[in-house]
Amino acid sequence: MVTQSSVEKFLDDLASGHPTPGGGSAAAIMGAMGAALVSMVCNVTIGKKGYEGVEAEMRAVRDESERVRRRLTAMVAEDIAAFDSILAAYKLPKATDEDKAMRAAAIQAGLRRATETPLDCARACAEVIALSRRASEQGYLNVISDGGVGVLAGFTGLRSAALNVYINAPALKDRAFAGERSGIQDSSRQAGLNARGNPSMPGGKIDTERAFTALGLAVLTISDSRDAGNDTSGDLLAERINAAGHHLRARALVRGDKAGIQRQARAWMEDPGIDVIITNGGTGLSSREVAPEALRELFDRELEGFTVLWHLISYETVGVSTMQSRACAGLAGHTVIYVLPGSNGACRDGWDKLISLQLDSRHRPCSILEAIPRFQKR
Repeated sequence: MVTQSSVEKFLDDLASGHPTPGGGSAAAIMGAMGAALVSMVCNVTIGKKGYEGVEAEMRAVRDESERVRRRLTAMVAEDIAAFDSILAAYKLPKATDEDKAMRAAAIQAGLRRATETPLDCARACAEVIALSRRASEQGYLNVISDGGVGVLAGFTGLRSAALNVYINAPALKDRAFAGERSGIQDSSRQAGLNARGNPSMPGGKIDTERAFTALGLAVLTISDSRDAGNDTSGDLLAERINAAGHHLRARALVRGDKAGIQRQARAWMEDPGIDVIITNGGTGLSSREVAPEALRELFDRELEGFTVLWHLISYETVGVSTMQSRACAGLAGHTVIYVLPGSNGACRDGWDKLISLQLDSRHRPCSILEAIPRFQKR
């Protein structure tokens, strides 16, 4: 059985002159590898100190990724059988009208099967992409790259399966069924891809011909329960700041009291090397979560658009639960302050989809730097 052969044997078969296994089987293998990487991220995270709070979610994601992996693995053989059925149909006799009718029906049945299998593969790969996101948002930071490879494997599997759908569907006489290739578009949207099957990107663009300006940033974690040893959201932001080419000038952790939050923020606002402050935590609805109240008192101007965009992005991840988040941002003197929730997923979304783009001096049509006189002089 093909799925029980060695990797070397499968690749030799793939490289041979025989029509199967082919691209459809390769697409299923790619998707299965992505699902396996999702399971790996979950397995590494489960039992890891500091990640006890997400263990139940990691187990749930792993159960789903293993189900999808088994399904995609089975599709390797299903794709071979589907293509072989088409080849067999074309070899049927066509001497009489009855032969021709039977042959045509067999060809159509084979084409339908050869379209359904990659369509199912594309849908399963979309699940892999969604599961990769869940695992990466809350999983152990040191295996985040493995989660990223899982996303890319799922994406490549989806696009590859789509090619097989598009090549077979036009030959189907049942046009209603052929229209089911729109399922590829549905799967793409669920996986965060646009109509062309490329990763969805926000409006605006990075003008690579313009110079990049490295900024000085400070990260403030607001929490009554975390310390330097388990401040995973602070770690995530620090890593992303440095990876983007900016400078992490300072980092601190304060308890959820208004005076302490304001005291630390004011100290950084007076530091000429700090252009941006990013806080995480203290944005919920309990009486101890006072980050928005504390920091809004320092704002000269609030960036209402940030809050609107934050909820749009957060809704995609947590649904209507985003209403319990009070993320905000504003200009305080010459300093930009972003106030994020404390979860790893929220910090990741906030940085990757909003903050990193607006702090990039090359972003067009504009970046936040252009709103602050100190930046304009650089």
